[in-house]
Amino acid sequence: MGENTWNEPQSAGLVQEIERFRQKFGDMMASMADAEDGSLRTQFMRFVAQLERYFELENRLMEHSGYPETHAHQQEHHEMLNELYYFKERIDNGLFSLGRTYVTVRLPEWFSEHAESHDQELSEHLASNGLALRTAA
Repeated sequence: MGENTWNEPQSAGLVQEIERFRQKFGDMMASMADAEDGSLRTQFMRFVAQLERYFELENRLMEHSGYPETHAHQQEHHEMLNELYYFKERIDNGLFSLGRTYVTVRLPEWFSEHAESHDQELSEHLASNGLALRTAA
């Protein structure tokens, strides 16, 4: 892993990109909740890919800014991705109702809890370094 150095212009760009991703997630979850079975599989795969990219960006931002809780925050990302992979497999096996319930119940719950804890702490860290990151997903 590289040296943790704060690069304000690079980190500001990461913040903007993260906020663009966050704006998409609510719409994507709503679309999956209403999707027909065949479309749910495709949309879920797209959601997972977007979330992987989002987590990569957020992880880079934490590393660039020297965020002291990077490991714990990244661990929560890892656990969520494993959960998503589990449900992706269930959806791939035709368990669309289970997948839809996951999308409408668990994902919004996780995003809310994550935003109120880990993302709030990250936001406070970034603010102390002169950057702002909204915590609403």
